[in-house]
Amino acid sequence: MKKIQCLLIILFLFMSFNEINNYSIWGRLVDHGFSPVPTFTIKVFQEKDNVFVKELQFNDKNGEFIINDLPPNKYILEITVEQYTKYSITKEIINKNESVGEICLQNIW
Repeated sequence: MKKIQCLLIILFLFMSFNEINNYSIWGRLVDHGFSPVPTFTIKVFQEKDNVFVKELQFNDKNGEFIINDLPPNKYILEITVEQYTKYSITKEIINKNESVGEICLQNIW
């Protein structure tokens, strides 16, 4: 009986931890002509103390991205694309899936 209780407690803790980090930010990158930007890098930082969280590289023909496994917090997304100016946006995660919408990047001329 004690083993079953321990197993249930461990399972509950695991599910609770998994639920905490099951938030995401998503969006889409386009250029000044509203064509999708397919290849880009996004660095994620905590807004409060500028602590680095993760870096992700995307290759999506529609310019879409999703950043998963984030706990609720306020984040800075730093978007880097070759031939475009660097772009940063701050987004607070309150709901499970938060959108930054469509981000229009400017070319470096």
